[in-house]
Amino acid sequence: MGAMISRSQRSQGYGADFLLEAHPALRLHDLLAAELALSTWFFPIRESVGRATLWGAGLRVDPRLTRQLSLFVDAHAGLGVTGGSQRFMADAGGGFEYAVNQLVALGVFGRYGQVLDSRSDPKFAAGGAFVALRWPQEKAAPPALEPRPPAPPPVAPPPVAPPPVIAPPPPPTAAAPSAIAPPPVLAPPPTDESSAPLAVTAGRIELPAPIAFVADGEAIAPESLTVLRALAAGLKARPRLAKISIEGHTDGQGDPQKNLELSQRRAESVRRWLIEDGVDGARLDARGFGDTRPIATNKTAKGRAENRRIELVVVDPAPEAQP
Repeated sequence: MGAMISRSQRSQGYGADFLLEAHPALRLHDLLAAELALSTWFFPIRESVGRATLWGAGLRVDPRLTRQLSLFVDAHAGLGVTGGSQRFMADAGGGFEYAVNQLVALGVFGRYGQVLDSRSDPKFAAGGAFVALRWPQEKAAPPALEPRPPAPPPVAPPPVAPPPVIAPPPPPTAAAPSAIAPPPVLAPPPTDESSAPLAVTAGRIELPAPIAFVADGEAIAPESLTVLRALAAGLKARPRLAKISIEGHTDGQGDPQKNLELSQRRAESVRRWLIEDGVDGARLDARGFGDTRPIATNKTAKGRAENRRIELVVVDPAPEAQP
């Protein structure tokens, strides 16, 4: 609902108005969409109803404020039909949209409309609520993992020479028994947790290779088990790394909420594997960030592959206090 703004039209009795509109849209970018506009403004007057209908197109900008809440601003222009006249007409509006699920969103809006006239331009405004229906885009499958190279052929051990034959020592004389010195006691080698094959750079544990998963799932790929075994051995050898945050990330394709849930499940899968291999679970946290922290562009397959990753961040001790 809204009201006529122009004095000339208000003096003719056009006061309140009602707005019905439909805006089919095509997503061009994460923040930008192209829209068609079909909007009709109704102006009740006495026993009749005035009407202004817009047939046009425009653009919509909708930055995301949270996972489910977005702010939007749009504008349209095209042919305006008022009674038997056809003139240029434009409108602009804005509001908030809340995603209930992957297919449905609810929102509120405010809109301003104007018909260009040679005499006095009719200007009007309205506000209300709307329902938006979405069609999710198909998510591209991740690139196939390269096959592992064949294992080298077994190497035969070198021949072992037989031990030399040592003659027994002569029996001791009765005059003075020989004194036999006890064998030296060897001290155990010092334990140094920094000698474990685990590199920490800028507060993050460096992995020899990325941790891979099956497509669109949280199951760890078999070729990544070697990386996890080395990681578990390094964590058990370095107990001073008291708290590790296992952080999952995805690329920017597909539904953001599903990406967030997938990254959380993958981080928890890595944590569960390390605990089963003997790492204390109290040292490990699992967090999923979805597609909110990209390190490369999502416009290329190579960039999307880099964004799909697991990072291990050292929380305790802080980076300046790490050995």
